[in-house]
Amino acid sequence: MFRHLPKIIFPLLCAFWIGGVLYLIPDDRLEYLKGPTEDSYWGIAQLQLQNSELANLVIKMDTPNPPAHRDLLIAFALLQSRAYMISQRSVTTEYVFDDPVYQEGISRINASLHEIETTKLDLQNNPQVSTYILNKLGEVTVASQKIVSVIGVLGIQRRDALLRDINSKYSLLFYGELVVSLFFIAASAYFSMARRSALRMLEAEQNARRMEHEIASEAEKATATVRVFLATISHELKNPMQTLVTGLENLSERNVAPSSMRTLLNMERAVARITTHLDEIGDFLTLGVDGLALDFSEFRVDELLTEIVGDLHNDKSRVCPEIRITESAVVCVRTDRLRIKQIVYNLADNAVKHAETMSIEMGFDVDDDEGHPVLEVTVSDRGMGISESDLPHIFDPFYRVHKQHRIGLGLGMGLTIASGLVKRLRGSLAVKSQTDRGTTFTVRVPVERCAVGHAMVALVDQAQEDVLDAKFTDQRMLVIDDQETICLELSALATSLGMRVDYVLDADNAREACSRHMYDIVLCDIHLAQDDGFALADQLKIGLGNNTRTRIVAISGYMTSSDFIDDPRSFDGFIEKPFTRKKLVTSLNAIT
Repeated sequence: MFRHLPKIIFPLLCAFWIGGVLYLIPDDRLEYLKGPTEDSYWGIAQLQLQNSELANLVIKMDTPNPPAHRDLLIAFALLQSRAYMISQRSVTTEYVFDDPVYQEGISRINASLHEIETTKLDLQNNPQVSTYILNKLGEVTVASQKIVSVIGVLGIQRRDALLRDINSKYSLLFYGELVVSLFFIAASAYFSMARRSALRMLEAEQNARRMEHEIASEAEKATATVRVFLATISHELKNPMQTLVTGLENLSERNVAPSSMRTLLNMERAVARITTHLDEIGDFLTLGVDGLALDFSEFRVDELLTEIVGDLHNDKSRVCPEIRITESAVVCVRTDRLRIKQIVYNLADNAVKHAETMSIEMGFDVDDDEGHPVLEVTVSDRGMGISESDLPHIFDPFYRVHKQHRIGLGLGMGLTIASGLVKRLRGSLAVKSQTDRGTTFTVRVPVERCAVGHAMVALVDQAQEDVLDAKFTDQRMLVIDDQETICLELSALATSLGMRVDYVLDADNAREACSRHMYDIVLCDIHLAQDDGFALADQLKIGLGNNTRTRIVAISGYMTSSDFIDDPRSFDGFIEKPFTRKKLVTSLNAIT
């Protein structure tokens, strides 16, 4: 309670002190003490200035270029108006108006002006009149100086009288106010000293918080720098990677000499590894953007896990150990299939890296958590396990576990991505690990149950993706990309699908090609060197008119599917670089 005392006493003291001052010197006394708003000297100064102006005009009458008689009359009229202003009772003359000296000065000024007026200011060839007028103007000057003196004296007397009045009538309150002021100062000093110890205690805490904030700020800056660097590297690598991916696929379709087969396989594995890293970077950067898009659909969990196992075995960049899916009831759920696949794939991929030759087990189940269905997926390996020192950091970006003096494979982002996706789905991710006994990751994500009758939908869709649709035969395609190597490899890939392919490197040639030929499919890079792919697509769409046959598909290494969905403009589809033959066929099947 004592600590709140300053908050109560200080305002009361301030209010009492201010109230006393306002009572001690009310508004009317303050106004009277400082005098009128308009200075009393101002009217006299105006009179003297105009008097000097008229005198100068009179003197100039003896010069070769004398002033006009009209100018003399105007100057005299102004002088009379100035004299009239100070001869009237007003706010500025109130306290001196009744003084005899003031009234005598006004009378002398008026008399002198009257005598000047009788001359009608007829000074032409009349030096005696000029001398007479100058003498009278001198009398005006003398009288105005006496008025100035009396104004100063009476002003001082007025202020002295007011101060004496205040001292005589309000001395007790004044000294009381002084005591309150001194008490206020003393109380302020006392409470300031009382708070000083608390401030010293808080200073250390504030310094610690400031240092913590600075460290967090530096960490955020470092993370932002890393994100920008990764985004730049990823984008710059995707275009040349498209050439490598497509070129290797084109080579694999040809008869390769046995001596060159091993080299081709090694190149495919290296490209697959780089592509995986680029995908990881893309996923990591996507997690850094608020509002990651979710797409809910119904699917069978066992089929999804089987698909993941197949993808792991198809990874040509490494040897995959045995992966077993424990038996469970057939379950169909509704959630984001792609995100669940990314989560489980990253966990299984991490297990493959650390299980070495040991087997990996994947299991799933759907149980109820307070009446809400929850999908639980486990990924277990019997590898070296994770040490207690590494365990708290495995979800940190770029962290890689050290084992047997060897840093783990990968970029250290797989578990970070999995953890971020689980949080986006409002789920949880737990890990248990023992050294030399293995590791188990458990994912729990809220889902909706759905009828098992929908179970075959995903499998049928997946099977359709793997089938080369014969409808591409004899179709005509235009490839628009500023990288000629990409154009050549994509042309070869499309030719292997039975298409007739043309390619151009800029927007002008693209518009010309579309004016000469009717294309079934146009692959257009969004970020051309000298042109805007979106604007080009808009122009091509307008040029097509009522033609609904041509499909314009965007390709880019600088944009993700989520970014494209926000504003597709005139494009009918999107394929992110680098893409494979299978991905190209799947995307084209989806829009044609």
